[in-house]
Amino acid sequence: MVLVGAGCTDDKAADPIPVTSATSTTAPPATTAPTIASSTIPAPDSTTTTAAAPPSTKPLTTAPPSPLLTEVTAAYDAAYADLLAAEMALDENSPALPNHIAGAQLEQWRAVIRDARAAGLTARSHPGSSPWRRVEAMVVEQDVVRLDVCRYDNTETIDRMGTVANPATRPFRYVETLRNVEGVWKWVGREWVDQSSEQSDCASP
Repeated sequence: MVLVGAGCTDDKAADPIPVTSATSTTAPPATTAPTIASSTIPAPDSTTTTAAAPPSTKPLTTAPPSPLLTEVTAAYDAAYADLLAAEMALDENSPALPNHIAGAQLEQWRAVIRDARAAGLTARSHPGSSPWRRVEAMVVEQDVVRLDVCRYDNTETIDRMGTVANPATRPFRYVETLRNVEGVWKWVGREWVDQSSEQSDCASP
């Protein structure tokens, strides 16, 4: 998993362990290289997981357009752009990060970037591929919006020797949570929800 594949409660690892139910969440397994930008999820109550068959790819779908969806996804995209810039610069104190990221999510990303710098990791765009994201559903709960997002981030993690530690290989599905904070939508949570650690059910565009 790439640096931008983290963002859960524990972002010090590569691919996260798949969730085993709609309400459970998991943290990535321990590896030798931290990842930057993929999931922000609390650790599960149990350390055991049930092996799941690889998921079937879901058909291409997008959330119905609406002014709210446009507003929220604009904030989400701005948050991601600020995060990627901070990761490329390895600057967890970038003044742009709080513009559209808040709460524990903000502190988690700062920790991920700080840990990556300490480990001698950097990030770069994978040549010959382009990032993409697709919002497939939106759920609104008062001042909170949850987006079901498929995304492929083409950012690779590079170690001190210039070796690719975590390649950009496939898309991932997330539930991204944004909250309206004093009139501004801010990214406040992420859950990685693919049912397999080997592949996603996200259809490629």
